[in-house]
Amino acid sequence: MAPELIERKRYSEKVDIWSLGVITYQLLSGVTPFDGRNIKDINKNIVQKKLMFVEKEWKKVSQNAKDFISKCLDRD
Repeated sequence: MAPELIERKRYSEKVDIWSLGVITYQLLSGVTPFDGRNIKDINKNIVQKKLMFVEKEWKKVSQNAKDFISKCLDRD
């Protein structure tokens, strides 16, 4: 769920692009970018956590792919 939905803010089609970024992150790394012990922790991480590309999962992924994901998940 995109940060705008969690925060109950107005949203546009950009939430779909954000979701595309999350799905791409998961497909390329095998892990989720925003994890947590429960839904409250996950939602908090979605809203506050900085996106990271941990070397273990990302060492064989191109910089172009990482840039694509970063642009999708950019909230500005």
